[in-house]
Amino acid sequence: MIRAVSSRILMAVGGGLLMAAVTLACFHTPVATGAGDAPPSTTPVSPASGGTGGVVCFVAEGATACVERFGIQSIGTLTDQVRSLMQAMVDGPTAAERSRGIRSALPAGAALADVMASPERAVVRFDLPPAYLASFDAGDAEDVNEQVATTLTPFNFARIDVEARDPDRPDTFRLLSTFLPPIIIPTKPGEPSSSQPPPSSLTGGQPPEYGNPQASGGLRGKTVFVSAGHGWYWHATQGRYRTQRP
Repeated sequence: MIRAVSSRILMAVGGGLLMAAVTLACFHTPVATGAGDAPPSTTPVSPASGGTGGVVCFVAEGATACVERFGIQSIGTLTDQVRSLMQAMVDGPTAAERSRGIRSALPAGAALADVMASPERAVVRFDLPPAYLASFDAGDAEDVNEQVATTLTPFNFARIDVEARDPDRPDTFRLLSTFLPPIIIPTKPGEPSSSQPPPSSLTGGQPPEYGNPQASGGLRGKTVFVSAGHGWYWHATQGRYRTQRP
């Protein structure tokens, strides 16, 4: 008899505990995450119906850095789609992206002037500050061109022209490369310049012998040479072209 009563008591207590646990679970209040706690993981929310997204590229630590953007136009004409991406690029990285070291190769004050696109070619025109163009160098040109070209990669254009308005001729747009300093063919110390006649030891005291006639084509009148110095590049600090290795 005593054993039967004890069994019924234990069953009653167990049922009560189970009901209490269910009640707490139903009315559980979320606990706020403290400042030092890791934030809970969240699943990215898709844009609302009708929204569109795209990828815009910037630069970070000398490499291209691409980020997702909502609100990029993916319908309409090809020009409209390219213009939407380029405007997002001009708007620049968000504050959160800048905190991760992502920056735009375009300077502050840059504006999108015009966009033209066909299945084979895109022309992107910017208004850039005159002071920026006055100090424009090969590194700037490479970063801007790479940023634009990588953003437009999904369109598979055969040619992309990136142009800027000429401050001296507001109705004229020029390729970014035309704003670079003029190229002066460099020479290494001790190397004779092209204006100096070759020493007699090289000519052997006899008239020069003529080789094949000048070929016709895109390289006509050009001189192509190979350097063991890993190529010439513009050194902004020294203000001259030099080889990467002596």
